[in-house]
Amino acid sequence: MSHFTRVKTQFTDLGVLKQSLSDLNYRYAETAVVRGYKGATEKAELVVQPGGDYDIGFVAGKDGHFQVVADWWGVERDAGLREQKFLEPVARRYAYHKVVQEVAKQGFQVVQETTAADQTVKLTVRRWA
Repeated sequence: MSHFTRVKTQFTDLGVLKQSLSDLNYRYAETAVVRGYKGATEKAELVVQPGGDYDIGFVAGKDGHFQVVADWWGVERDAGLREQKFLEPVARRYAYHKVVQEVAKQGFQVVQETTAADQTVKLTVRRWA
């Protein structure tokens, strides 16, 4: 019996996802195997190894969105990392990088960036005509 939990995300860009994980100092392996309870495994495009015998994987869905696959009981036991504690910062960094990427595509440059105490990021962008 598998103990893996699958959570669909809004992540669609593998490069931005890798950059977001790196920003948060998560080591990851590409095209690797997620380890779970009693030796259960699943292939994933990215696998984060937070420490211990359990991993967190990102599996590409048929709809283009990544799913997070993990045995959260084991991840929390071994690494002290809960699902929300992991996913919320990853989602914030992913959104940040997607916004910066999109404004650059439209010819804007980030000229100022501030981060509030609640982790809200304010970007000031400019485009010269």
